[in-house]
Amino acid sequence: MKRSWRSKPVGPGLTVAFPLLVGSFLAVRLFVFIDRHAVNLLFWDQWDFWEGMFRGQSLWSLFRWQHGPHRQGLGYLVIAACARLSAWDSRAESFVIGALIVLSAVLALTLTRRLRGSWSPFDLAIPLIFLTLSQYEIMIGTLNPAHGVVPLLCVLAFAWALQVERPAARLPALVVLGVLGAYTGFGFFLGLVAPVVLALLLIAAIRKREAVVLHIVCLALSIGGFASFFWGYRLDTGTGKALPAMGRIPDYLRYLVVLFAHPFELSGSDPVTAALGIALVIGAIALVAWSGWRSLHAARSSPLHLTLFALSAFSLLFAINASIGRTELGAGQARAPRYVPYMMPILLAGYLALSLSRLRPRWRTCLLLAVSVGLVAKEVAAPINEAVAIERLSEGKRRWKACFLEEGDVARCEQVSHFKVYPTAAPILWKLDYLREHHLNLFKP
Repeated sequence: MKRSWRSKPVGPGLTVAFPLLVGSFLAVRLFVFIDRHAVNLLFWDQWDFWEGMFRGQSLWSLFRWQHGPHRQGLGYLVIAACARLSAWDSRAESFVIGALIVLSAVLALTLTRRLRGSWSPFDLAIPLIFLTLSQYEIMIGTLNPAHGVVPLLCVLAFAWALQVERPAARLPALVVLGVLGAYTGFGFFLGLVAPVVLALLLIAAIRKREAVVLHIVCLALSIGGFASFFWGYRLDTGTGKALPAMGRIPDYLRYLVVLFAHPFELSGSDPVTAALGIALVIGAIALVAWSGWRSLHAARSSPLHLTLFALSAFSLLFAINASIGRTELGAGQARAPRYVPYMMPILLAGYLALSLSRLRPRWRTCLLLAVSVGLVAKEVAAPINEAVAIERLSEGKRRWKACFLEEGDVARCEQVSHFKVYPTAAPILWKLDYLREHHLNLFKP
């Protein structure tokens, strides 16, 4: 008698083992990658936003420090703590960033378990999404916890706070996380999402006539906290150019397609990958619209749709902003590895929506299997596709550092190593002297 494909369900032990084994392997790979490629040397924008460290600014000043279009927020506090404990060691900061990336995967896994109430062998998709080498730049390039991993943690913590049942605990947590996110890099968009989520919760509270005043107060605090971001803020596009004209919608859409395709190691330029990128963009917009609409009607009974909305709306807002603000640099710039963490929340939301959908089990399993295979394939492809850029970055830093420790001449070391650590030498000369005098960073014993 032929056995049915559903006749022997996977045991509970295996449902936990699959994602944990995959996650453990990818976590180890991540730290091995960092150990192999991270170099103790400040690089590019670090010489700019570390200005506050060089000048001994207060923690509050560091928290509000503006770099380009965003503030540093919690990310700068991570930098300051790591610097103080390690004599400004960039390799140590790389490992801290790696640990925070692993923490984001743990939060995503436990959030999935909380929403679904059980484990699934397909949860291996989550470590494949979060522990990817496609984001290599945030670990070995221009290290900045405020640009990538800390905003991601704020978004995941916000999603977790939505699962808290007591309004007296849930609402203040959402307010605080929304404001902290807004101040931390492009977590700024969490500051936009948080008031919308709190407004949806207020509508549900009015329907139930429960804790309405508390919901109103927290919504007001969320809006006020987000508005405080603009106190002393200066407009900066990050490109040195004026804001682009809105008439370039086709260019923005092309950028969006590449941005959504890149986490899957797709170029978005050839017809096949472009079609997949377009499908991902359409799916993202549909997910935000559907989860938002469902939240308006289902927020009183379940946090699921609010969670999907918060995760997906954050990523979509970032993607739209990036497409408008960075199109001037070309669609290829959308493949920047530092943008990958901002797309992870919507990938998680998509996985949750699919795994919790009401599709027939056979169809759902086939789709989840296809997603898992695609995620495994992109993790195999990532180290190959990025190998040249990774080696150029890490080896370039090593050659420059070795030369400067021996000769102490920036121009000479740029010539010898064929590598620059900053666009021009003059602004970093006094900072190099400071590091040498205090035995910090590359001069650490």
